[in-house]
Amino acid sequence: MTTCLFCNIEPSRVLDENELAYVIKDGFPVTEGHRLVIPKRHVADYFGLYQPELNAINQLLTKHKALIESEDSTVSAFNLGMNCGEDAGQTIFHCHIHLIPRRKGDVAVVLLSGGLDSATVLALVKNLGYSTYALSFRYGQRHSSELIAAEKIAQQYDVARHEIIDLDLSKFGGSALTDIHIDVPVNQIGPKDPSNSTNQHTSEIPITYVPARNTIMLSCALGWMEALGAADIFFGANAVDYSGYPDCRPDYVKSFEQLANLATRIGVEERSVRVHAPIIALNKAEIIHTGSSLGVNFSLTVSCYQANHEGLACGLCESCRLRREGFNQAGVSDPTRYLKP
Repeated sequence: MTTCLFCNIEPSRVLDENELAYVIKDGFPVTEGHRLVIPKRHVADYFGLYQPELNAINQLLTKHKALIESEDSTVSAFNLGMNCGEDAGQTIFHCHIHLIPRRKGDVAVVLLSGGLDSATVLALVKNLGYSTYALSFRYGQRHSSELIAAEKIAQQYDVARHEIIDLDLSKFGGSALTDIHIDVPVNQIGPKDPSNSTNQHTSEIPITYVPARNTIMLSCALGWMEALGAADIFFGANAVDYSGYPDCRPDYVKSFEQLANLATRIGVEERSVRVHAPIIALNKAEIIHTGSSLGVNFSLTVSCYQANHEGLACGLCESCRLRREGFNQAGVSDPTRYLKP
């Protein structure tokens, strides 16, 4: 059990405990005050708990529900949840129960590209009960197929509103995704450092990186979020099966959240702004399992860097290779329509 995160929790993270269970703040909180209640014994999921452990967990849940309500009068409800099994989206196989405070009118802005990752994030956000506003960009990318996919996904999830912003980054160039004079690399994936615990790519940042793209898009999302009176932004950054992009790393997400709290009236005067990257620590197979458990229709999504006007994927670029590998590893049928089988 030495590799289990919750069997080796840092004592400084423990907010409260009793004989059989303990409480921590969630490392990637959905809302302010989000906590986890965890049995001390290593047990895979809720159904393996003994009655004394259930009693201990319920005691802490009840206690911390009352504490949160006493500390924040805006809390009007709670989500109480857990995933049991890989196909249900569980990624840490030590039972943990989420206690998520909710506030009337909870609203979230979600960056929706039309790809596999952002569709999974949208499904997660909807499942959490947010009124969801989806934001996509026509930023000068090579094809419009992903935006057509984004519109279909937004309709499927009945978002409150879906906006597509025209923001032509091709005027700057500097990326194979926005400059037609730069070829999209095919049949290659940057080398990974096996000593790196996150298995991140350690080669130079690839030419498919679009300069400052996430910063620009998150800034637009931040403006819309504040106009809506909301305090939550979600996007599909991933630091495992990613291409070395600097704006898909945990440190970047943390830093942008700090900026958001310094740069907005809501952050300065009212409440903390949260920038969520809920799949940042998942590999592609785990993302697919999570999406499948939430009913994501992956056949609607487009991930290819150079898909054609019908949304057919090249099957050769890095994004296609990672996607295909993810479905294979997940043991899930790949619904992607490829130009070349």
